[in-house]
Amino acid sequence: MVHDEVPLPPVPEPPPFERGAPVVLRSVRDMGRPHGVAVGFAVAGTVVLDDDDVVVVSTRPGSGVRVRAGVGAGPNSRTVLPAAWDGTYDERVWQGHTVVRVHRRGDRWSVWRWHDGERWTPHWYGNLESPWRRSPVGFDTQDWALDVVAAGSPLRGPWAVGLKDEDELAWMVDQGYVTDLQARHVRGVGARLLQHARDAAGRSTPTGTRGCPTRGGRPLPCRRGGSVWSATTRSPVPHAPTSRGSDGRQRRPDLVGAVGAGTPGERGGAEVLDAADPPVELVDAAVARLSPAHQQAAVAGGDEDPGGAAGGQAPAVRGADRLV
Repeated sequence: MVHDEVPLPPVPEPPPFERGAPVVLRSVRDMGRPHGVAVGFAVAGTVVLDDDDVVVVSTRPGSGVRVRAGVGAGPNSRTVLPAAWDGTYDERVWQGHTVVRVHRRGDRWSVWRWHDGERWTPHWYGNLESPWRRSPVGFDTQDWALDVVAAGSPLRGPWAVGLKDEDELAWMVDQGYVTDLQARHVRGVGARLLQHARDAAGRSTPTGTRGCPTRGGRPLPCRRGGSVWSATTRSPVPHAPTSRGSDGRQRRPDLVGAVGAGTPGERGGAEVLDAADPPVELVDAAVARLSPAHQQAAVAGGDEDPGGAAGGQAPAVRGADRLV
């Protein structure tokens, strides 16, 4: 099933996380009987920025990951359908380079970039998903399978964009896991993000950012109404780290790169690498706290904190990550 919003009871969000806070990103969906609302996968990360407009989270190699255990199916042999899932999770760790995820609140996607320890790589990723919702342990969303991918630089070129996993979404429809109506919604969101990515090419200039609001002749952060793919600005972004460009001047982050100008191949951005790895136990607790029994209690009004009691204990768990 695809939900335009995370399928959890409506509760007030916790306050924003401080920079450097360890968090867990969870993909939450209704798995149907017998699992109910459950975590599809979870990944640990560290907050770079969290305010009412933008959330930036980085995940370093070795950070904890939990995915549904079972035999994968579909075009990529990686989708464990609810009928094939026994309620347990495989313990994994994040592989490859550090990934930085940027989500503008309310958008139905996040934009990802990778940092190899010295510079930004040329790879960009638009992950289609429901709008992030802050929880006591991090952020909840729902992955929608279809993605937008890009390579190169939207500012300097070359810049190539396209869709990814169209066959996987079609397979989910064939399996009855996603309805035709839901798939059309996902494809519509994908088409919009794809166009945003294409339109991002050549928008910025060395002296400003086209298409973004200005104040007193100075460009403001290109958030609402701008392009998350190419926005760069020297205007202050609250709680965001600074870096120095080739001209020696301090500059604030773009929304995609999170630090520095984020041009592929450009050195810098070490600010996303200096945090300690989030504890693995945090991922285990985040998965356990979204058990169907816990959610049933929340829906019945017996628990005001369905994401897990802030500062409280997670419910009992049978086995390493089994949902109770």
